Amino acid sequence: GRCARRREANRSARMADPKAKIIVVGPIKSGKTRLVNQIADFESEPNLESYVPTAGVRILEFDREVSHATKRGGSRAVTLAVELWDCSGDQQYEACWPAILAGVV
Repeated sequence: GRCARRREANRSARMADPKAKIIVVGPIKSGKTRLVNQIADFESEPNLESYVPTAGVRILEFDREVSHATKRGGSRAVTLAVELWDCSGDQQYEACWPAILAGVV
């Protein structure tokens, strides 16, 4: 009945794929976007000739398989849902930074 459904919901919540929100911040022209693109496999070879500033924030979402330690000392593969936030270092967006950083630990 109701208890069995609750146990099943709890089991599903425990087994849900873990999530990560990664925020990359730094000064203008410091290579944040290039780093984010490499981490997300967004570009195979960066174009070092051109510079396009990030306007506000750019969010890339992707899954990454990682090894997760188990309670018994082993490990298992887990799919990690990643949100990679590429934040502009331009001070014109400074007012947005508190909202972007909300909930980050």
